[in-house]
Amino acid sequence: MKLPDFEITEYKTLVEYHGEDVPEVTVPDGVEYIGGHAFYNYRIKSIILPDSLKKIDLSAFFSKYVYPRGATISKISYRGVVFNSYSDTDFYVRDIIDMIANKDYSIKLSHDVKYPIIFQIYFNEKDPVTEAYIKKNLMKIFTFVIDASKYTIPDDEKISIIKNLLETGKFFTSRNIAKYINIADQKQKFDIFDMLTEYQENLKTNKI
Repeated sequence: MKLPDFEITEYKTLVEYHGEDVPEVTVPDGVEYIGGHAFYNYRIKSIILPDSLKKIDLSAFFSKYVYPRGATISKISYRGVVFNSYSDTDFYVRDIIDMIANKDYSIKLSHDVKYPIIFQIYFNEKDPVTEAYIKKNLMKIFTFVIDASKYTIPDDEKISIIKNLLETGKFFTSRNIAKYINIADQKQKFDIFDMLTEYQENLKTNKI
């Protein structure tokens, strides 16, 4: 199949983009695989991937404009999740696509990459698989949010993440809330401390 800017095989593989050198490209719906060097001849900063996508080749976003090899793409949108290209190769991008598509949280990624994406997935979908992962790893995830630099998670976003987790009523309980309050106090994250203590009071008075 040939669309004006894309060469797509009968196997739903995007072989090559041959459109204009534009800042943002939207890959057509129905594409399930993006082959190697599909965007090799272009400087593209942002790409929107279809929900139908299942996998990408390791060199899918390699560009001849990055030496010795790498991607010019810095912003990627996929299934409601927006993330940056974290490497000068597509290795992380391929693994992130796999993780989002299959909700496979055993895929090894740094916490700086993995957890912000998991938050987006959960807050978008509230699905049981992601919920179970967050419950199992709540202490690690909470500590990551508290300790993350402002460049990884700005302070206002930290507050929003904890607020959203609290509002679900799924993660913080009368049995575990005290230790999270203690961590917030020790780390001097007083806005988060206040939210957690208010939540604890609501638990005690059965308002939650």
